[in-house]
Formats: sequence, structure tokens, C-alpha cells
Amino acid sequence: GEVMRWEQRCRLRHACTRQYLALLPKENDTRQYELSLSTHTGLSTVFRMFPVIQEGDHITFDSYCRIEHVESGQWLHALTTDYPRKANRQIPPSATSMERLEWDDAPLKQIGSSEQMNYDDAFTIQEVQEQHVDIFNYVAGMIPVIQQYIAIRNQNRQVTTKMAEKLKKALIELGDFQIVNGEAVKNRQKLLRNLRLLDLLVELLKRYDPRCSDAKNQKVVCCHAYRALELYLVGDSRKNELYVAKYIPFYQTQIGQDLNAETMVMELVRDNRKIVDRIEEAQIDIFVDFLKEKRDFRYLDFLGVLCVCDGVAIPSNQVYIAKKILQETRSIVFLTEVGSALKPARDFNQVFVSQDQGKTWTALREFSANQERRPSAEFCFLQRQLDLFGKLCYGRNKYVTDV
Repeated sequence: GEVMRWEQRCRLRHACTRQYLALLPKENDTRQYELSLSTHTGLSTVFRMFPVIQEGDHITFDSYCRIEHVESGQWLHALTTDYPRKANRQIPPSATSMERLEWDDAPLKQIGSSEQMNYDDAFTIQEVQEQHVDIFNYVAGMIPVIQQYIAIRNQNRQVTTKMAEKLKKALIELGDFQIVNGEAVKNRQKLLRNLRLLDLLVELLKRYDPRCSDAKNQKVVCCHAYRALELYLVGDSRKNELYVAKYIPFYQTQIGQDLNAETMVMELVRDNRKIVDRIEEAQIDIFVDFLKEKRDFRYLDFLGVLCVCDGVAIPSNQVYIAKKILQETRSIVFLTEVGSALKPARDFNQVFVSQDQGKTWTALREFSANQERRPSAEFCFLQRQLDLFGKLCYGRNKYVTDV
């Protein structure tokens, strides 16, 4: 807690991992050194700071300094080569185009060491505001809570109601933490990314097993994990969306299990052309198959965001979706017709709706009666279906309008 002085010995701690910066000899050449992080507090983690321009004995904010490793006498040195991101290095050859999606192409610089103190190897000491320290500590404090749950699931232990309720509250807080006065706070969302909390949430979701006796408690946890991910996407940040997009193939495996995965995936894909262009026909087929099993308007919403992206029509998706739901499996949709076209003919001033492929018809006025406060699932489905039809025809797609 004391004020630091120049040339005073110190350790540099990495805030994200709580480990210390260390300079160690390379295994294959002890005359060469490499920087790493260490949990130990030996001499390999001890450094000293020397001022570029000394104006006093104490180190002040915004000062320029050079940093020496005490044990080896090496100086921290900025390398000219870019640092390859770990996420990109770990992509397997068999990865899909979605998994290969890069969320950030900004170059990262690498630090090494040098025997000589170079003039241009000057570092700036900057102050971190107290409010930023507080929000960092909050997010960092969430990590062990989620890790504990993952460890319990890895050991095939039961998720008790008390445990599920505790994690539910934590995940609600985590979601609300990202929104202040109705607005997304990007610095807070960025922390979830930098501390790899988003990856932990996905690991948590991967532990869901509907066959277990405690599946109900697991579902509670997973629903709120998806809510936290959905709130992470609020604010239309492309980096936020691209970062979690690599997990879309996994999210799709949990669609239809009442975990709210559908809503999160729809928000992730909406108006993001980089993601939409990587949605394959096989992935569209998954949603069509779900529609065959259950008429859920959320599946229609997802198909709709694939047809129009940021005000621009995507003809290939429009045509493919129209073929799937209007030609190959027309039983998915509700039919609509004017009364004069029915047999026997009915009131020609009214539109009629059929939920069973034309076997029975209901006047639209009757079908939509008393739906203002609590609309039925059928009414919501018809509403989203008409919205989807509008997006299928957006941009005057001739093939779709002819269908």
C-alpha cells in the first residue's frame, strides 16, 4: 500500500489470471529468455522500474519507464513481430466456417527481453479509475461461481434446488450488470469477453443433460445463462456478436429444449452479414425440422432474420426458405384466403384462416378477437408468419412472389 519508488523491487500481477509476470530461460537454450505467467513468487517474478526522465524519487502516474528483470539483468523489450491470437492458433483443420470466424483483426504486439536497455523500450504507467477496478473485480468474482458449478457437473453430482437458486441469482445479476439505465455498457460487456466468462457460460451450457433426475434445476441455470448471453448482445456491438458466433453450431443443439436458446441465437444473427453469410443450408433445415414438430413463432423469427440483413435482401436465403416451407413442407404454415375463393364461397369481404391445410376455415376477425392483452400462440404464429412472408418477398424477389 506504500508509494512506490524508482528502482524499488516489485512484482507485476496479471489482473485476469492473478498470476505474476515472470522471465524464465528457454528450455532448449538457457541463454535466451521468454516471458510467461507464474503462480510462484520467486526471483523470476521480480522487476525494477527505471525512469526515462526522473523528476523525483516516487513513481507518478503517466511516467515513462524502462523495466529490468532483477535476476537476469534483462530488459523488457517490444518485439517487431505480431503476436498470434491463441484462439486462432487452436482452430482445428476440420473447423466450420462459423468456428473460423475472427471476432477481432486488430494486431497484438509481443513483448520479449533484451540484454541491452534500448532507448525506445519505454512503458507508460497509467492510472486505472476506481470504478473500473470495481467492475473488474465484480466480473472476476463471477468466475469461481461458474467454475464451481461446472466442476460439480463434471463429477456427475446432483444440482440441488438451493444450488440452482444461488446460481440463478448470480446469472440474473450478471445480465443486469451489463445494462445501466436501459443502455448497454460496452466496457462491462468487454470484461466478460476479456476474462473469458463467455466461454465459461458456454461450458456451463454444455453440461446440461435432460436425462438426469435434476434436469429441472439444470434447466433453470441454463435459461438464465442464455439470458446473460442475450443481454451481452444488446448494444449492436459487432465484436460482441462475432466473439460468441463461433458457438452457433453448439447453440443449435439446444434449440427446442426450452432453454431460450432460440431467442439468443436470433439476436446474435440479426443484421450481422458476416454471421448470416456463414449460416449453411443444413442449419436452416434444422429450424424447418423444428417447425414440423412444433409451430413455434420463434423459429419463424429466426428464418426472417436470414432473409433480410440490415435492410438488404439476401435472395439465396429467401429462395431456399421459400422452397422449404412453401413447397416441400407446406403443412408448416397457416393458410389464408378471401371468402369468395373458398368452396363453398363465403363472405367475400372477409379473410379466412386455416390451421389444418384447408379442412376448416375461421374468419380472421374471429381468429384475432380478444388478442390484444394476451395473444394466443396461434395468433403469434400467424403474425410472425405474415412478417416472414414480407421478408421473403423483400427486394421484389420474383421467385418467391411467384410461389
